[in-house]
Amino acid sequence: MTNLKFAARAEPSNEQVRDKLAWAELQQAAGKATVPSTLSEEKATNPFLRCREESLQQFTGQADVIQCLAAVRAMKTGWRPT
Repeated sequence: MTNLKFAARAEPSNEQVRDKLAWAELQQAAGKATVPSTLSEEKATNPFLRCREESLQQFTGQADVIQCLAAVRAMKTGWRPT
């Protein structure tokens, strides 16, 4: 859940992230698991796998994929959901 909340912060216009977060919240409220996930879902929602996307590059201020990944990692490490 925390990862999806971070993904929603990183890419607020990513509809797939919003949908998956809403689904995960319902699952959690019902006491159901939110894992596993498919690789397709992860590629669409996981910011660590999306550093080639302009939206993540803008979020981090890094156009280079490796630098973007490093920035996402650093941001996630220090981030706490509100």
